[in-house]
Amino acid sequence: MAPRHHKALLFRSVNERIASLAADLSRRSVQSDFEFHCECGTCQEWVMLPVDRFLAIADEPGAFVLAPDHPVPRARRARQEAAELREEAEALRAQAEHQKRRARNHVDPE
Repeated sequence: MAPRHHKALLFRSVNERIASLAADLSRRSVQSDFEFHCECGTCQEWVMLPVDRFLAIADEPGAFVLAPDHPVPRARRARQEAAELREEAEALRAQAEHQKRRARNHVDPE
């Protein structure tokens, strides 16, 4: 395992523990944002996030907590673009089906 990847996994483990503790504190309404360690594997920066945002990132395959201005990994960017394209394709498909139904309703029977 590459050292950088190993560090990223270590920081994810640290962040999961922070999230667990933060969730307990959040239930007591202590604070809403917590500091999570950047998971790039090369820096020592911290990122302020609500616990639910961290959990959403942690649940997304290949997603990491990254400090501002850190580059988004190509694979993650490609997944985001693919998801956007799928949504657009589904919307276009729905529009096309709607137009087909409208056209069928307006055709004069001979």
